[in-house]
Amino acid sequence: MLSRLKVFAAASFALFLGACFLSERQLIGEGVRLQEGPLAFCMEPDEPCLEAVTQEDGYLVMPLPEHADEEEPIFVRFAPLTRAGGADIWLGEAELTEEEDRAWAYVVARRAGKAENGVTEYKMAIPTCEEASDSQLIRYGLERNGLYACTVTNIDAFAEYLTERHTADFADADWWDTAN
Repeated sequence: MLSRLKVFAAASFALFLGACFLSERQLIGEGVRLQEGPLAFCMEPDEPCLEAVTQEDGYLVMPLPEHADEEEPIFVRFAPLTRAGGADIWLGEAELTEEEDRAWAYVVARRAGKAENGVTEYKMAIPTCEEASDSQLIRYGLERNGLYACTVTNIDAFAEYLTERHTADFADADWWDTAN
């Protein structure tokens, strides 16, 4: 089933998420709020950020207005991951749905500052699975699912993998601009 979901995720959410780390079920229990007030998520340096509204224990990330007719909002919940370069780093779990198919994709986020309109912006990045060695896959309970995707089976082990593998990246501002 995950290979079908991987194809669906890549096709349906290419503007927001790549399908690098996926799960067949929700792994983050209750999400936490990154802050009070309006916020936006930024993926690409030269692209507009996506506004988000709070919903339940996460955020509903809205498509750009010009894509609102063909794209649905994406629900993302967050859990604290680590601190790097003086900033809190958050692990995000985005629920991807298409008719009856569901998958969850994983991103990381950090606060980037305030936009001119006063909305706090968060940079989001997609850690890649292709860098995971076979021993890391075994150690952290990850399963390779094609060339660019891995299945996450344990959120705590995955968080440990991200912290071990990417803490230096999380502290590097340039990495956030290229990790998508």
